[in-house]
Amino acid sequence: MASWTPQPAGLQEILQTIHDSTDMNTAVQRSITQKLNQFTRAPEYIAYLAYILSSMTQEEDRIRTIAGYLLKNNSRLILSAPQGVAHFVKAAVLEAFNDSSIMIRNAASQDIVAFLGVLEPKNWPECLQLLVGALDSTDLDKQEAAFNALEKACEDYPRKMDVEIGGTRPLDYMIPKFLSLTEHPSAKMRSHAVACLSYFVPISCQSLFVHIDSFIACLFKRASDDDPSVRRHVCQALVLLLAARPEKLMPEMSNVAEYMLYSTKDKNENVALEACEFWLTFAEDADLAAYLHPLLGKVAPVLLDCMVYGEDDLLWLEGDTEDAAVPDKEQDIKPRHYGGKSHGLDRDPTEGGDAPPKPRIGAYGEEQIDSDEDDDDDADDDDFADEMSTEWNLRKCAAAALDVLAVRFGADLLNVLLAPLKDKLWSNDWLQRESGILALGAMAEGELELQL
Repeated sequence: MASWTPQPAGLQEILQTIHDSTDMNTAVQRSITQKLNQFTRAPEYIAYLAYILSSMTQEEDRIRTIAGYLLKNNSRLILSAPQGVAHFVKAAVLEAFNDSSIMIRNAASQDIVAFLGVLEPKNWPECLQLLVGALDSTDLDKQEAAFNALEKACEDYPRKMDVEIGGTRPLDYMIPKFLSLTEHPSAKMRSHAVACLSYFVPISCQSLFVHIDSFIACLFKRASDDDPSVRRHVCQALVLLLAARPEKLMPEMSNVAEYMLYSTKDKNENVALEACEFWLTFAEDADLAAYLHPLLGKVAPVLLDCMVYGEDDLLWLEGDTEDAAVPDKEQDIKPRHYGGKSHGLDRDPTEGGDAPPKPRIGAYGEEQIDSDEDDDDDADDDDFADEMSTEWNLRKCAAAALDVLAVRFGADLLNVLLAPLKDKLWSNDWLQRESGILALGAMAEGELELQL
């Protein structure tokens, strides 16, 4: 551990503030927020938080974890911190990552991802070395914790990972390691491995592309994995390869297409959604139209079937059944068609992509912490309804894909869908009729003259 030591008075003040922050009284929370904001002006603030997280084992895990969340929330302060403070914080976070408590390890993992993104791996190589080294641990918990942190880093800032450090490129070693770990007995490890590899496709990472044939072979091998998370990442990787290196998939397109059609009908909607993205990506690339056209007869009916309301959609719709006496809000009467989505993976804002969607966070920076205040119930319900109505899902993805196919292939698409569309529009099941109407709306962009 680095040589920085806390001042007792300062440590006690910050520790007491963290203890007080567990009081949910609104006035107390307002006062705590003001105090926490004032603390950020102290150059050593993040060192105190790191000390509480890593060293104050006499405190409850909950208190130490809050310090960890606050540390993540203030990670950018390390850029202006004194050198001794920065060294201490980095060492303390790595120490906490090996703590016996899973709560502390999880908080430290989030801190690692945050600091590694702020500092960049080239300025904290010992952290990257520790994470990669832990992948060889005989302790599965340590392996999974390290891989979880690596996956988040690879997803959030792949370009920062693709750098030279001390004359070598860490990815030249990490990519083969990830490829080998796709065979790991643990489904979580296999899922992390496939995910990490896929995140380097959009940035044309040469450390990956020199192994691209092995990567594709590994995807085909994992395509029938028992774990849906692994299959989801396999589908995601194939989508990204189709966008970045389509020539690598074309020789096997008949097999890839059959697999993606099968996966689009997967019972796990996360898998099905990733597979459906494949057809949207395929349709959006005009240069691939000649390869997609022969598949229309199989693809279009599957997309049409995907446009039927799913169970989650129906649960959301049922929430509207008992409010006949309540005046409609503007969003209640908007048509429920498919919405847009920024296509492709979300990226670190500093890398030129769109900012990733922000998770819901609490006062300390912890993710997905909901308020218990009764006054917030109505707002929470409204937020949930808005989220459900705009969330990108299988139904909306299929509608978007059908829209692009209509633009691309016009009457050829209509010839394929004429019979199944008639069946849906004349069905006794309102869900089937509704999906047929949605399909007609989606295809209208293609300026088809429908004669039904």
